[in-house]
Amino acid sequence: MDARESARKEIENRILHVEKEIQLILNDKINTSSFFKKYFLFLKFSFLTKNKNLFIFSSVERDLLDLDFLRKKLSRAQTKQELAVKIYTEKYLGRLNRISSEIEKNKNLIYGALGELQVIDTLKELSDDYYLINDYRRFFTHPIYNRQNKDAIHSIQIDHLLIGPAGLFIIETKNWSLKSMERVDFFSPVEQVKRAGFAIFVFLNKSLQGHFYSNFYDNWGQEKVSPKQIVVSLHKKNHENFQYVKVLSLEDLIPYIQNSKREFSQPQVDELFKVLCSK
Repeated sequence: MDARESARKEIENRILHVEKEIQLILNDKINTSSFFKKYFLFLKFSFLTKNKNLFIFSSVERDLLDLDFLRKKLSRAQTKQELAVKIYTEKYLGRLNRISSEIEKNKNLIYGALGELQVIDTLKELSDDYYLINDYRRFFTHPIYNRQNKDAIHSIQIDHLLIGPAGLFIIETKNWSLKSMERVDFFSPVEQVKRAGFAIFVFLNKSLQGHFYSNFYDNWGQEKVSPKQIVVSLHKKNHENFQYVKVLSLEDLIPYIQNSKREFSQPQVDELFKVLCSK
């Protein structure tokens, strides 16, 4: 039932009620003969009858005003909700865009870190006779000079430095995609690991020199320590050959180390670890 019909019913009921009261007075069935009461009822009846449509309209108008108020209130609530959603969405999308931008900006660093973790997990297969130092860094008070390359080496950073009976291994990890592998020049990581290998060679042998109690001294003098240099390519093996540098896939890394000729005794391995970790 709509608002107009409901208002009409209400007014008609009120008129009917007044008619019954008037009839009771006319029939003398109520305990009053007051002229004023009769007069008042006739006026009320006349007023309701004449203004029935006005009452109906007023009632409907009031309901319509209430409905309009509720609609405006709902509209304001919806506007606030949409604004809140918009603000939250813009804030969330902005955050996602910033994260995406940072990932894109640092993707090489992220891929590199993931690759290094894979190499670390693989090297865990070796026995406890090996020491593994990850992200090895050393700064030289007096730069190490490579005359051949005319390079003054002030510092080095090595992804993995492995010390064990099979030798001292300098390992550089490259986590390039297959597409990148087709475009990238292996010269850069090879030169990087050769540079670090040269610096380690000079630093170690100079550190061991003159220490006659060292495990690297015998009757013939000091034994030279030469690091083995490896570039690990995680996606596929590069078939190019480089002097002093071995390029291996992750699957070939452990077999290559284990099949290498034994170079150091355990006391020598322990001593190398201590020298490399010294400040």
